[in-house]
Amino acid sequence: MDLATLASLIAGPDVRGVFEGCILDGAPGRVSEDVYRECLAQRRRLRAAYADTIAAHGLDGLAFPTTPATALDLATCDQGMILCGEDADTFATFIRNTGPASVIGAPGLSIPMGVATNGLPTGLEIDAPVGADRELLALGLTIEEICG
Repeated sequence: MDLATLASLIAGPDVRGVFEGCILDGAPGRVSEDVYRECLAQRRRLRAAYADTIAAHGLDGLAFPTTPATALDLATCDQGMILCGEDADTFATFIRNTGPASVIGAPGLSIPMGVATNGLPTGLEIDAPVGADRELLALGLTIEEICG
């Protein structure tokens, strides 16, 4: 299967757009080697900031809401959303909290935490230091035992 065929199979228009705009040959979003090297340097700095924060405070990980909003109805999720009373890009909103760990290659775990008052699911995200995958899974199991 070539990359263009793979791109055509991506169901989400936002994800498909990113893939087509950055990955496919001739994509307008492809970056120069200089920009790529700067992105790698920024990645190293973000990775160090995560590690420093976790180590400085003796943490096993960082915990926060998986997303800043509850789930959306799949039938309407590509129409945008309102967050804190303002129009928000759905894709950018839902990856905002989990994106940084993904960029630096740190393990992240989202644990279902019940439903909000609107009946839609919520989640707790835990990010751990790079290479602490097993420890993160153990922490997730502990939280699951405590919270049910």
